[in-house]
Amino acid sequence: MDELSDLRKKKITELQNQAQSHLQAALHHEEKVAQQIAYLESIVKPKLSKDALTRYGTIKTVHPEKAAQVMLVLAQYVDKIDIITDVQFKEVLLRMEQPKRETTIKRI
Repeated sequence: MDELSDLRKKKITELQNQAQSHLQAALHHEEKVAQQIAYLESIVKPKLSKDALTRYGTIKTVHPEKAAQVMLVLAQYVDKIDIITDVQFKEVLLRMEQPKRETTIKRI
């Protein structure tokens, strides 16, 4: 009986250690991504017009993943453009959007 309880404790300890290492790896990855996004923002934000900056803030609040993608796209064009207007920002968002499938209902 002692061996069985020792094995259980050992297995539980191993599983806890494994879960903790996975958690640390995930946190490290999230930290790296946050640093990269902050870097992109530091490059792009000064080039955004006031309206575009407001729109970006709204998107970042509602869809953080999409905001990161927009920053990545805009970072590629930041050298070529002096100021990114709201209209240009909308165009980038529309180009990134996936085409919606059209559904039709057929009556039989």
